[in-house]
Amino acid sequence: MIFFQSSNPNLGYEPFGGVGVNLALKMRILEKYRTQADFCQAVSIWPDKLSRIVHERIEPSEDEKQKIARALNCRVGEIFPEEEVQSCQSAVNQPTH
Repeated sequence: MIFFQSSNPNLGYEPFGGVGVNLALKMRILEKYRTQADFCQAVSIWPDKLSRIVHERIEPSEDEKQKIARALNCRVGEIFPEEEVQSCQSAVNQPTH
């Protein structure tokens, strides 16, 4: 496998062609469960669905995001970063009284 240095210093090394992969999610799964199959059993998600989530082909529901984050002992925004950005943007756009 060929690796290259990620432009994002928080991610480290990515497999070549890693665009479209949620590396934060994938790395946490592998760190805690060693395989995606073991993680799927732990959270009762079908392996093909998890693969589509990891490869950013589908957006998990809010409940699924919470379930995944709980199983990985992290915040949703750590593994689904767009959630953190959206919540920050929403807070900025809130009118003050």
